[in-house]
Amino acid sequence: MKRASIHQENEAAAALAGDLFAPLGGVTIRKMFGGAGIYAQGVMFALIAEGVLYLKGGPSCEKDYEAAGSRPFVWTSPKDGRTTRMNYWTLPEEALDDAELAMTWARRSLNEAHAAQAAKPAKPAKPAKPAKPAKPAVPVGGVQTEEASAPSGVAAAGRRGKRTGG
Repeated sequence: MKRASIHQENEAAAALAGDLFAPLGGVTIRKMFGGAGIYAQGVMFALIAEGVLYLKGGPSCEKDYEAAGSRPFVWTSPKDGRTTRMNYWTLPEEALDDAELAMTWARRSLNEAHAAQAAKPAKPAKPAKPAKPAKPAVPVGGVQTEEASAPSGVAAAGRRGKRTGG
């Protein structure tokens, strides 16, 4: 398991998550917003905040988390104090000492994470940048380009020393 350096208070929870979820294979822990996100199979299925391990919830398991005594993750904005309840739940206490039960919860959480990702609309492709407008032709060294007007009585051929009428 690959783990980024995270705040000290979260180290114990990260070590526990690494041990409990290792059977999923390819588990990585990435620091984010003072905590850590726990990823497997390309999705974030758990997080760590203030030393607490939370698992991704969803419509199919929210009541089960509540029945098991889990608490939802609530984020408080440091800017204005507003709280937001996120769809992550504490790992049930009984699963902390039962690796098989912890894996059952982790698999459900991973399934919820995959379902949530599949439900997201695909991001639209970024529009192509518009081409830069061409720069206008500028005479170089006093020589006019063909697009520029020639002096009176001098045709384009006259620039080579031939004069025409008048």
